[in-house]
Amino acid sequence: MVVMNTPERINPVSLDGVYDVAEEGTPLGEMVREAVGVIDRGLDIHGLDKLSISFNGGKDCTVLLHLLAAVLRRRSLNGLGFGPNCPDQDTVVADGAVVSPSHSNITLSSPLKPTTSLPFTPLTHPPIRSVYVLCPSPFDAVEEFVEASVTAYGLKLVRVEGNMKVALQSYLDTSEGQGVEAVLVGTRRNDPHGAKLDFLQHCDPGWPQLLRVHPIINWSYGQVWEYLRHPKLQVPYCYLYDEGYTSLGSTYNTFRNPALQVLRPGQAPIWKPAYALEDGSLERAGRGNGAGLEKRTEGEVPVIGGVASKENGDATVTKEGPKVLLGSGPNVLATTNGIKATDGGEGTRLRAGVAI
Repeated sequence: MVVMNTPERINPVSLDGVYDVAEEGTPLGEMVREAVGVIDRGLDIHGLDKLSISFNGGKDCTVLLHLLAAVLRRRSLNGLGFGPNCPDQDTVVADGAVVSPSHSNITLSSPLKPTTSLPFTPLTHPPIRSVYVLCPSPFDAVEEFVEASVTAYGLKLVRVEGNMKVALQSYLDTSEGQGVEAVLVGTRRNDPHGAKLDFLQHCDPGWPQLLRVHPIINWSYGQVWEYLRHPKLQVPYCYLYDEGYTSLGSTYNTFRNPALQVLRPGQAPIWKPAYALEDGSLERAGRGNGAGLEKRTEGEVPVIGGVASKENGDATVTKEGPKVLLGSGPNVLATTNGIKATDGGEGTRLRAGVAI
């Protein structure tokens, strides 16, 4: 694990490297090329102002956010704007699915125009709308990484509670979510309910009327880590993945993956990092159903008596649905319906403890 004081903004060299990887002719390069094309397609149809990204600090949505930032930077520097443009006439909508072109027909944005050295800090795109659907009792390390990513990528983040259906509607009911038509989601085929999804998929009847965009739907577990750790990219991710966790959720039901445990006679076990997991089908082996489990922190310390509480006081699960999430500081926006919005201000930065 490499730990460093990560810059306040994501390195533009890392973002430009996405297009280098896409042209490598490797299996990962093909997946990157495909994902970039899907993101470009979503921007052409809806435009950045009507697009949001679902971001909870996990590895998959971290890949997706980095890809989105790369596409936005390339479009900005090439003067292409952020959409929408007229969609191709051969786009077909049937049975709730938008049939996108095969990735062999998806072309990348035009090559980057020659430019002088750019300042490191400024972003080349407007704030990115984003929604964070909170799980009960998230890890503090994940919360810190999410907050750091707000500044690093220029997110306008809104936190919502409840199941996905309720949370998305709560988001759309706020001023921050008003007008959103499509949401980028980091779902992959081996995720629950991911097997039959297309690149572009309308939500089911009875759900909020949104288009779900799945740029990395065809990626494998190994390709996610190959991307995050690629020498040309070095994408910051939550450090818990370097401590034996492979899938992050609630502290009630998330544990280190037993497939990564290394037993040592007479000594405490140690844990390999998530990227060392050889069998991607075991990705969720560290996740339980939470039945009878006590809350645990990153250090696996149980709460006495099994009474769970969230240390930073942000959120509590209630039967009534979303409740007010209290916060303070320059990047907390006052909203209604129990939602805290965070924008990409100067109050939070990626810091020591973020691994690349």
